[in-house]
Amino acid sequence: MSPRSAEASDGVAFLTALLIRFPELGSASLGPKSGEIRLEFYLDREIDARRFADFVEKFRMSWDLFFELVRAHTSERRITRVVDYPTETHENGSEVEIIRVTRDLETLSLEELSMVVSLIRDRFLAVLIEGEPVPVAESKYQEQVLLRSLDKVRSDPYACGFLTGFRDEMRVLVYANDKDETCP
Repeated sequence: MSPRSAEASDGVAFLTALLIRFPELGSASLGPKSGEIRLEFYLDREIDARRFADFVEKFRMSWDLFFELVRAHTSERRITRVVDYPTETHENGSEVEIIRVTRDLETLSLEELSMVVSLIRDRFLAVLIEGEPVPVAESKYQEQVLLRSLDKVRSDPYACGFLTGFRDEMRVLVYANDKDETCP
């Protein structure tokens, strides 16, 4: 296996485990040029602009508090780069509203991913399109795979290429992009 395919394999393992572990996620993309991950959550109806603005403000405060706690309880001194706070998009011709969160991979943690998913799930539970729940034993296994693959992807976030994964019923599909589709 070439070094390039091994790195892509790490990215595929990461996206697969991420989408299985968090059925609330509709899709996730890795973008090597800027070492980012884009998370997408799908909603079955449009969100009121004021309600979404209130959510973004609470999300921002939660994220800031999370980063402060991480810095206070560890020797973590790297600068966390929040690439993009949640944004909403309604694709033309689609009945699905999309919430996107973009984040750098170098400082991303499983705890942060859990927090992001929880914040969105708690606020938009009634309209969130979720995948099938994963049995607890499988969830724990996927969490371990996610941790291992996150470490590998985080060590060189620019190496695995442009990858996008999405849920399709009981499957997760991951494909390589020829161009940067991680930016809206």
